[in-house]
Amino acid sequence: MRVDDIKKAYGLRPFRAFVMRTADGREFRVEHPEFLAFAPDGREMTLYSAEPGGWVDHIDPMLVVSLGYSTGSSNGDSHPSPPAGGTNGKRKKK
Repeated sequence: MRVDDIKKAYGLRPFRAFVMRTADGREFRVEHPEFLAFAPDGREMTLYSAEPGGWVDHIDPMLVVSLGYSTGSSNGDSHPSPPAGGTNGKRKKK
């Protein structure tokens, strides 16, 4: 996947948590834009976990095969789904 595609999901405002799937089947949930950083040359991303005492992972963007927007809770459950049609997951007030 092109790093520009990942940066597009990363740059959405308001931000929506998303899941990156790699070629080996691993999934990485990006909870907040401050938890993901891109190397200046675009060859590596650094993802920080939102969990207390969490982890740091270095990911090659070329190994990311798909992106999905998550509707799961922030406890690590991720159920990727395509973005809702412009609703940002918010319900309209009656």
